[in-house]
Amino acid sequence: MVNVGMEFDKEVGHIRGNIAKILTEKKYYFKAVFRSHLLSIYHNVTGEEVYCWPINGLEGYIQKGKTADNEHPISWVVIYRYDVNDPRRILMNIGDLLVHVPFIERLRWKEYFIGLQPELKGLDKILFCDLRITEQRNYFLQYWKDKNQIN
Repeated sequence: MVNVGMEFDKEVGHIRGNIAKILTEKKYYFKAVFRSHLLSIYHNVTGEEVYCWPINGLEGYIQKGKTADNEHPISWVVIYRYDVNDPRRILMNIGDLLVHVPFIERLRWKEYFIGLQPELKGLDKILFCDLRITEQRNYFLQYWKDKNQIN
C-alpha cells in the first residue's frame, strides 16, 4: 500500500528542489513586494529562532537560525531591499522566496504581500499556497507540471 502523503511529499520536494533550475533567470529575480511592516513581526528575534537583521539602511535579511550556533544553525536566509520609490515597501526575489523560505513561513507573510513586479500569472497562488489544503496542493503540483513538464 502506497502512503499518499509520503508520495506527495516526495513530489513536492522534487519540484521545490528544482525551482531554481526551472525558473528562467529573469523570472527568478522578479520582485515580490511586501509592506515593510513584515519586518516588524520578528522584532529581531522570535521564539521560532527567526531573525531579521539590517545590512544597511537599504537592505537586510531574514533568516532562521544563527551563524555558528550548533543548537539553532541557519536553515534558510532571504535578502530584502527597500523600494527606492517607497520605503514603506520591501522587495524580495520571487525565486529566493520559493526556493529558500518554507511554505508555512510564507503563509505568515501573506497579509503583508502587495504584489509581484512584473505580474506573473498564478505565481502569487504558488507563493502562498497552503499544502495542507488539498485544492492548493493540487494547484501547486499541477502548476509546475504544466508550466515546466516535471515528471
